[in-house]
Amino acid sequence: MITKEQCADYINANIATVLTDDEILTLRNSLNNFGMDSQGNVNKDMRKYLVETLIEILGDVTMLVEIRDAS
Repeated sequence: MITKEQCADYINANIATVLTDDEILTLRNSLNNFGMDSQGNVNKDMRKYLVETLIEILGDVTMLVEIRDAS
């Protein structure tokens, strides 16, 4: 089994070659907008919980850390 650090290293090293710029932007926007209600308000606690959970599972993926730190 690989470690979280190995998983994060792999994602960080390969995300730009596996996904297009538009796909990366869509992923980032989806994470940033997670928990948005019908009026466009984002529940930052929900977003932070999601991102922290993904970091716990995948390791310190740069995009996830950036989103967490901006919350």
